[in-house]
Amino acid sequence: MHKNVFLLIILVAIMPNIVGCEDDDFAPYTKYEKELDVSIGSYPTSIDDVTDEVTQIAQAYQDGVKLTNAKVVLEGSAQIDSGKGIILFDFYKEHETKNQITRVLLEYSMITNKVDKIKFEQGHGKRVGGYSNPINKELGKMPFSELINNLHQDVGFQEKAMIPNPRIEIDYTSEINIYLYDNDKNDGPIYRKKLESISSATK
Repeated sequence: MHKNVFLLIILVAIMPNIVGCEDDDFAPYTKYEKELDVSIGSYPTSIDDVTDEVTQIAQAYQDGVKLTNAKVVLEGSAQIDSGKGIILFDFYKEHETKNQITRVLLEYSMITNKVDKIKFEQGHGKRVGGYSNPINKELGKMPFSELINNLHQDVGFQEKAMIPNPRIEIDYTSEINIYLYDNDKNDGPIYRKKLESISSATK
């Protein structure tokens, strides 16, 4: 009798943790990465130029995903000067099932004009992560060349950019955040600029 009572107490104590794990740690989870070789029809001068084509590729893996983040990465002075590097497209879908999220990440090379990598994740929102709100479409229409030219006119950027191995990341969400990194160091950004509207980009 005492043994049964003891087991019942233990069961009651761990039950909340078991229930929580069903929604998180033990929830179904799928993840894979693979190489792709998908050409894009036209060379983009802005995020908006290529969004429709890249979205079709993402939706071939999960219907209904929406673009919630994009990041242009320019490694080294040559890519910064040419404005050609890679673009990381981050797609997101929240399913009707509670806390069920799908995330599709595509890597596009501006040099080869191809989508060459995919990362797919599906599972509990705490594990998958990602952004839920669509990117600002108006800011997505800004030409890369205009963003880079505006940077070069910024005295603060000019002072920080005189390094042997720079990296620029242009991050699109509801706003644009531009970061400058020193690739020879593992520190955070050495310069940052936020654009919340097209008008703020010219200031």
